[in-house]
Amino acid sequence: NAQGLMAASDQGAQGCFYCNTATERVPEDQVSRTIFGAHIDRFQRIVESALQNAVSEGDLSSEISCRDQSVLIITTFQGMSVLARARVDPDLILAATRAMNENLDRMTLLPK
Repeated sequence: NAQGLMAASDQGAQGCFYCNTATERVPEDQVSRTIFGAHIDRFQRIVESALQNAVSEGDLSSEISCRDQSVLIITTFQGMSVLARARVDPDLILAATRAMNENLDRMTLLPK
């Protein structure tokens, strides 16, 4: 997965703007907290909508909770950004990427 490889790279260790804002400014700054909260809400809605579309098209199981899975995906993505910024062992980030892919594979319906 390209995102996992990016997060494990030196460039990924810089973190993203939102991740940096969340960890450095959000605890003390209401404006940053509001902006970050809006980003997370928008990110979650986009992922949830994509999952709902995939369910509607028969690509994903209708038994999944699109909301819960979208929250898991964005939480994993943000956590990977924090781990990259902290310069943890890149294998941890790649393992998270593999686990997320396995989770998505389990939700995917086999072609008919």
